Amino acid sequence: METFLKNAKSALISSADTYSCIHVVIGNEACDLDSAISAISYAYFLDKIKSDEFTLIVPVLGIPKADFNLRTEIVYLLNKFKLVGSDNLTFRDEIDLAALYASSRLRLSLVDHHVLSSTDEEFADCVVEVIDHRPKEQCEMEGAKMTIESVGSCSTLVAEKLIACKKFKFNSVIAGLLHATILVDTICLNPEAKKTTDKDINVLTRLEDFMPKVERKQIFSEIQTAKMDITGLTNLEILRKDLKVVTSNSFVIAMSSVPVHLETFLHRSKIDSDLLKFLALQKADAAVILTVAPSTDDCIERQLAIYSTNPSLRDKIDRALRVDTPGPVLDLTPIRSVPSADFIAYRQGNIAASRKAILPIVKTVIST
Repeated sequence: METFLKNAKSALISSADTYSCIHVVIGNEACDLDSAISAISYAYFLDKIKSDEFTLIVPVLGIPKADFNLRTEIVYLLNKFKLVGSDNLTFRDEIDLAALYASSRLRLSLVDHHVLSSTDEEFADCVVEVIDHRPKEQCEMEGAKMTIESVGSCSTLVAEKLIACKKFKFNSVIAGLLHATILVDTICLNPEAKKTTDKDINVLTRLEDFMPKVERKQIFSEIQTAKMDITGLTNLEILRKDLKVVTSNSFVIAMSSVPVHLETFLHRSKIDSDLLKFLALQKADAAVILTVAPSTDDCIERQLAIYSTNPSLRDKIDRALRVDTPGPVLDLTPIRSVPSADFIAYRQGNIAASRKAILPIVKTVIST
């Protein structure tokens, strides 16, 4: 795996012109653990089974290289399997998709998303495959092989394809990366989180056939600890750590997942002024902050806050999340202690509703 990553990066930099096709496997722009591991694993798989020596397979993480160290759980897991080093990885700001597209050499596989960002939507006709576990937001892409299924983790769908391919030889590294990611996405198969399907369980069990004996809870706990390690990060870095930006003709909403209790985060020094800076940097009109932190019963707690200096927009998002949406019932309880009137904050009783479930609600708000 390490050799593959190094060679792909090196070839992209020094000898890309010698390839007739550059096949990019790219995760979503939030680049959480599932997105990163799905991209790396599926690209590795495609490289091992390819028959065309003139095709270069490159996994791409959908963030700038400068943001990589903010993804502490990805850094930890790659470290664990001795794949550390951002110099071995390819990031979105290190590959010129437009130039590859102009030369008619670009091929795209999308993992952990199926809707191209506004900056990449011009490359839609280059998409040859989609693997995603999110609710479908758009019609089939013409000519692309689509695998969209509601399971706990995109890594489950990737692993299923790898296991089914007789040409591919599994090893403990690829199995370990996918196994750990599925555990994180399903909250260690916790039924209360309502993220686990039979397929997740079956694939996870199959992956363990290729691994030394593992302790699932220990793996999950180690990665959660790494994910929640925000030591030394500024408020702006924490907000960028797991960021999804939603745009419409009228508004831009920044949705940040933060790995600490909301009350702890909202009472950090300069949080109000830093959120103003954050909105300015993202050119956003509001921020929706979604927090995930461990609870006392080995599960998780979810909380959320809406921040905007535009009271009309703030109240519109608030109402949509509380009463107007036909989507998941979030079971929100107000949190009264907030830094200023620009905040609305809640405890979220429905811990199964992650950003993936809340995102369509916010999109509906700003499009109407």
